[in-house]
Amino acid sequence: MNEEENINNGSQAGPEESPKENPKKIKGRRAYLEDIHRTADGRFIYTGPCFAYDEEVNTRGSVLLRLWLLLLPAVAACVVSCCFNVPFMHNTWYTVGPYGFEFALVGSVVWAVGRITANGSILREYVRRQTFGALPRRCWLAAGFAAIGMIGGIVYMCVHGTSYTFIGTGETVVQTFECYAYLALKAVVIACCVLIARYSPAVKWSETAEKV
Repeated sequence: MNEEENINNGSQAGPEESPKENPKKIKGRRAYLEDIHRTADGRFIYTGPCFAYDEEVNTRGSVLLRLWLLLLPAVAACVVSCCFNVPFMHNTWYTVGPYGFEFALVGSVVWAVGRITANGSILREYVRRQTFGALPRRCWLAAGFAAIGMIGGIVYMCVHGTSYTFIGTGETVVQTFECYAYLALKAVVIACCVLIARYSPAVKWSETAEKV
């Protein structure tokens, strides 16, 4: 068998497709770079495993639909809750602090789901790990900080009530409805994040020879 036949049959890589060996092993979160090689013509190719949605169990469309239907209410509840001028969000560290972490973590979940959406029906192994693999941890943390803020608000209401006195004018405003609405929005964030954290590991995959 001559060289041309070997190339056509895929038994031997051509000169442009031969990856250059890296003498240093990359460890940790950037270990996936070991699977990305530069060819002789300057192109980069990925040689690691790729995974496709198991269409018999869950199609890509059904997975994305479910993720976004759970995520959008969480985002809306997280953003709208900061618009409520409730008394326990005025310089109260045990509610303001957890809200900051909750907001950042919900944002990281949006980034992960957006990356999943943009990457098509086949994901590289490291992309799947950085998105679906990270979703449960981020969602549990977001739900946890939302719960801390919710508990902090309840404690504040039990001790100080639902009224707030403006320092400059001395005017006292009762905000009972706003307080309960804020707590309800925290419950929405918790519920949605828990559902995403439980659903994302259940998505089924099948390894594919097709590379992206």
